[in-house]
Amino acid sequence: MGIQWGKLNQLVDPLPFVQSVSNVTESGGGADEEDDDSYAERIRQAPESFSVAGPIWSLRVLGKVSQYPSRGM
Repeated sequence: MGIQWGKLNQLVDPLPFVQSVSNVTESGGGADEEDDDSYAERIRQAPESFSVAGPIWSLRVLGKVSQYPSRGM
């Protein structure tokens, strides 16, 4: 069961030209609150899902990776 319509009515970060906000339908989806241990584990694993080098094609475009392998190194 979600939050009833009209109950979400507080804008956290004010925006120019926005006087008020309100949900027009009941909220849905989402997830249960995560416990601290699960959250900490998810944060520890997050960097492993990112590449700091970026995709290989972008490195080639930038000229950082030779298309010919070097020999003798």
